[in-house]
Amino acid sequence: MKFFLKAFVLTLCAAGVASAASVFTVAAPSSVTAGSTINVDVALTLGSGDVVQGYQIDLDFPSFLSAQSLTESGYFATNSVIGGISFDTIDPTAISITTIYDQLDAADQLPGDTVLFTIDFLVTGTGTGTISVNPVTALLYGPLDMNPAASGFGLPTPVDFSVSDAMLTASSSTPEPASWLLFAGALTLFAGHCQRPFGAGMLKPSRSKR
Repeated sequence: MKFFLKAFVLTLCAAGVASAASVFTVAAPSSVTAGSTINVDVALTLGSGDVVQGYQIDLDFPSFLSAQSLTESGYFATNSVIGGISFDTIDPTAISITTIYDQLDAADQLPGDTVLFTIDFLVTGTGTGTISVNPVTALLYGPLDMNPAASGFGLPTPVDFSVSDAMLTASSSTPEPASWLLFAGALTLFAGHCQRPFGAGMLKPSRSKR
């Protein structure tokens, strides 16, 4: 199945994709903290009149994220004809998850917008980066086109799509050294003020001489 889908990717790229209709969307928090775990959804918004029966994508992400798990959801999770989502082994040290795909029965089609799957990431460092569906290797397809009878088999009908990425910034979970110095200085001033005798430094009323 993977070799068939990859061959279809090459066919689709050679034919070209005219215009975007359906959209692969990545939803992630814009600000995260090192050491935390975040959930990232990858969803599909159907274009008007699009008939979708399957997809295959590669997901790329920055090096300060470590993929932990992938869970399918939505319509494909309960109606997959291949027994559920398939993907290459998740490597916590990699910066992509490849060949994520699933498909429906030939008599079925996606009824509307859906979340395809959710990925749990561990934030291992700091920086700014993008989680994205690779538009070069991604594909979206509908029913088999049985017109090329001479070949003995039909290819899936390509469906036009675009991608919407998610940008996020990971910050440190502890204050920077400059912040520590500023805090320590303020604490020292406060402690010094508390140790002064009550009334020290206050102006005393002057006594008039008679």
